[in-house]
Amino acid sequence: MHNSTFVAKIRPILKVEYFTEISDFLIADVILKYLDKYNAVPEAVNILLEERLADGHQYEEAKKIMEEIKEPSNAPHDLDWLLEMTVTWCRNAAAALKCV
Repeated sequence: MHNSTFVAKIRPILKVEYFTEISDFLIADVILKYLDKYNAVPEAVNILLEERLADGHQYEEAKKIMEEIKEPSNAPHDLDWLLEMTVTWCRNAAAALKCV
């Protein structure tokens, strides 16, 4: 979520309901609401999560996920591959929701 081109391309198809794990859902909800309101990815997702979550366990799980997905600034980027994988994931998640 550190690449503005990537975010701009995936935002129209990315829906919070695609995230089935509670921690993933909460992270996505915080990020997507902030993105929609400010047209930017929040820098301090952990602070936003902490404000939102009363349950310490949920916050710790979400915080752990955020640490795992931190992107090093020198990481190589293959934007085309990332977009293709994200679009495929969104399509699969949408199809799974229709089956429920």
